[in-house]
Amino acid sequence: MIDPKESQDIGLFRVNLENFAIDNMDIFKASLEDICRYSAECQYALNMGNRAKAFELDSLFHVALIRTANNTAFTDTYERLDAKIQLLRVRQNESNEKLLEYIVQHTKLIELIKNGRKEEAKELMNIHILHDVNMSIQPGDSV
Repeated sequence: MIDPKESQDIGLFRVNLENFAIDNMDIFKASLEDICRYSAECQYALNMGNRAKAFELDSLFHVALIRTANNTAFTDTYERLDAKIQLLRVRQNESNEKLLEYIVQHTKLIELIKNGRKEEAKELMNIHILHDVNMSIQPGDSV
């Protein structure tokens, strides 16, 4: 079970990991094609009504961003945390319209990073991730 405090902790931890990646992107250009593809396919999956695929691609997008920092400890930590992140996404049960708002933020994040506007990218990342920090996983949910 993930209680509201742990849910908030996960959100804050994600923000710190992803902001670290934004500050330390060693291989962003090499990863750009994958990052853009995950972003576009995530939006497409949601538009087709395939929420499970959209959530999977959203995770791949964020893992790809983390990997750009070229830090295996951060990547491994994020990947282990991803099961809980997925449960929080499902538990949030946002409308497709609201999810699309969040997913469209991926494109803006990519543009900000490509243009070297790291502080703006980090601000958007905070908004992007922390919208659901008050969600909790209830007893009986598996991780």
